[in-house]
Amino acid sequence: MDPIDIAVTSEFDVLIIIPTVAKSEVLLPSFERLLKHLDGQRTHIVVSVNPLNQAQAEASIAGISYLWDRIAPEGCALTIYRHPEACGFGGAINRGLRAALYGSAGAEGSIIKSIQTRDFSGPPAGIPEEGITIIWNDDLHVTD
Repeated sequence: MDPIDIAVTSEFDVLIIIPTVAKSEVLLPSFERLLKHLDGQRTHIVVSVNPLNQAQAEASIAGISYLWDRIAPEGCALTIYRHPEACGFGGAINRGLRAALYGSAGAEGSIIKSIQTRDFSGPPAGIPEEGITIIWNDDLHVTD
């Protein structure tokens, strides 16, 4: 078996992949709490939208963008990746990881938004070289 080249980055300490069917009432409170508790970690968040309902997904993407624009911590990046169709929980994780590793070059769907709160050397691509990767279920509740 040939070795696999995995893109790594030193731009971030944490990569968080959020696989989601994008129900606003579930995703948005969890996403908001996450943003408020990043505690200065250089974090790349990939929201991997695995839509069951297209209108609901659009509303959630708009809500994520709204929250990001208002409370995103310095030194963080957000990629919203939308799948062309539902692909299941495992598929959403794998496609989200692929979008994090290779950006739009590795995506089968579309990168809706890729934004950062400061200038990085390029688009977020790679897993943290010496950090951590977290799979964040969209219904997690962070407490104070």
